[in-house]
Amino acid sequence: MSYASYPCPICHQVMVIIGIDKNGKKIASCGHAFKFKKSRSEKELDRKYVKTADGGLELIVKEK
Repeated sequence: MSYASYPCPICHQVMVIIGIDKNGKKIASCGHAFKFKKSRSEKELDRKYVKTADGGLELIVKEK
């Protein structure tokens, strides 16, 4: 398993993500926890597709 090292968005020290808390915040090796809003493409994907039970995506069909 490889770990990506990049600067912490809070203290700017080089860190790795070591876990996720119960609220969905990522916990960094420097001790900070943070969560970013969804990007525009992630929001668009959520509007157009729904996740299926087998892990795939299904297009939402709007009825006229």
